[in-house]
Amino acid sequence: MYNFVVGKFNDLKMGFLLEDRNLIEAVNLSGNSLIGNIYTARVEKIVNNIEAAFLDAGLGDTLYYSIKDNADRNIYIRHTAKADKLCEGDIILVQICRDAVKNKKAEATADITFNGEYVVLNRRSVVGVSKKIDDNDRKEELREIVEKCIDSGSSDNMDNKIGAIVRTRAKDIDNEIIKEETIKLLCELNGVITRCRFETSGKLLYSDNNSADYKIREICNRFPENDFRLIEDDDAILTFDIDTKLSKLMQRIVYLKSGGCIYIDSTEAMTVIDVNSGKAIKGKDKEKSSLKLNMEAVDMICRILRVRNLSGIIIIDFINMVSPDSYRELIAYIKDVISRDPVKTTYVDTTGLGLVELTRQKEEKPLSEILQRC
Repeated sequence: MYNFVVGKFNDLKMGFLLEDRNLIEAVNLSGNSLIGNIYTARVEKIVNNIEAAFLDAGLGDTLYYSIKDNADRNIYIRHTAKADKLCEGDIILVQICRDAVKNKKAEATADITFNGEYVVLNRRSVVGVSKKIDDNDRKEELREIVEKCIDSGSSDNMDNKIGAIVRTRAKDIDNEIIKEETIKLLCELNGVITRCRFETSGKLLYSDNNSADYKIREICNRFPENDFRLIEDDDAILTFDIDTKLSKLMQRIVYLKSGGCIYIDSTEAMTVIDVNSGKAIKGKDKEKSSLKLNMEAVDMICRILRVRNLSGIIIIDFINMVSPDSYRELIAYIKDVISRDPVKTTYVDTTGLGLVELTRQKEEKPLSEILQRC
C-alpha cells in the first residue's frame, strides 16, 4: 500500500511517498518549477562539440537544448537558413523538461507533452501502453483506441509525429473516457502549435499554472487507485512520523536491520557509498550472508537516492564476495530495484575492484539544499 502525505514540513509544502510506512520519496511542493511550461525560444548559441544549443526564452538565463536528442523533432517558428539543421537565430517551440539545479541550466525539449489522467500525449510517433497492464487484449484495445484518435485528430501542424503513452490507470476505464481525453489533449497540443506560428521569441504559450498540483497529480497517476491513498493533512506528517523517518535517511551513516550500515558521502562530482557489514556477517556460510546483506543494502541505497534526490555518478563499495554467481545475482537485483525509480537510474559497470557505478539523472535540487533554504 502506498500513501502520499502532503502537508507543511519545516515551513515548506512537501509531499512524502511511503510504501508500507517506509519513506521512499520526498517531493518539494513549494518551489516555482518551470517543468511543463511551453515557450517560444531563440537559439542564442550552438556548441557543436557537445551537440547542444543554448536558448533564450525570456527567463533571464539561457536554456540547455540537446541537438542530438531533438534531431528531426525541432518545431520551427522562424528558420534563418535553408539547411535542414538548427541554426543560431532560429526561433523554435520548446517545453521545459528539467529545472535548473545548482550550476546546471534548465533544460528544454522539442518533445512537447500534454499529461492527462489516463493518456500522455507526446511527439514520438508511437503509442505505448504501460507495462503494468498485464492483460494483453486490453493493452491492444487501448493502443488501437488512442491510435485512431491520433490519426483522426492530428493536423498538418503536427508533422505526423504524435505519439502517446497510455497510463496504468486506463486499464479499467470506459473506452469513451479514454477517447475524450485523447481528443482533448490533441486539441491542446494543436492549439499551442498553431498559436506559436504567430509569436516572437520569449513567449509563454502554456503553463500547468500550479506546479504543486502538477506534481501531486503525477505521483497519483503512477498507482492504481486501490493501492494508493493521497492524504493532504498537516497532522498526517506527525501521524506517519515523517520527521524521524527522514532524519534517519539524511544521516551520513544509515543503519540496516541486519546490523550492517551504509556510509554516504556526497560531493559536487559524485556520491560515494560504502556498505559495512558490522556484526551482520555470522555463521559458516559467509558468502550467503554477504549476498543477503548486499541485497538489503541495495534496497536502502535506492531509497536514500530517491528521498535525498541524489544524482550524477554514484559509486558503491559493497561487501566483498567470492563467487561470480553471487555478483551476477547482486547486479541483477540492482537493475531490478533501480528500474522502479521514477527518475532514470542506470547501472553502468562493476570495476575490477568490485565497485559498482550507477548514474542517476539530474532533475530537481537535492533535498538537503531545499531544506537548508527554509
